[in-house]
Amino acid sequence: MGKYGEAAVAAARAIAKDDTLQPKEAWQSAVKTTFPHSSSLQYKSCPKIAFLALCQMGNVRDVAAGNYTTSEKNKRYMECALTELRLDPELSNNAHALWVRAVGHDKKSHNAQMDVLISLFLENLIR
Repeated sequence: MGKYGEAAVAAARAIAKDDTLQPKEAWQSAVKTTFPHSSSLQYKSCPKIAFLALCQMGNVRDVAAGNYTTSEKNKRYMECALTELRLDPELSNNAHALWVRAVGHDKKSHNAQMDVLISLFLENLIR
């Protein structure tokens, strides 16, 4: 599990313990703990948006679906990746292959989004 995966798991668990905690707040707290000496890593948007998109769609255990991000592109990537992961759980061992399935012919490289999804999936925090 990578550092952004650790942050996603910590954020999801924090929300499970305190249902008044919003996903954005939980994420900020988790990345500050995970990356205490790097504000640039704390504010990296791709893994944050991945986490918020999963929350928005109601796919994170103990997190109510809601309006947490406006990024349609990353939300679409996460929807596709989650569908692929559910169809083939072995993809949890290959973030690159999962990313390729999620983005199709887009020539983008994943920027920790798959770390977020795979970590939540492996920790049984995905509905």
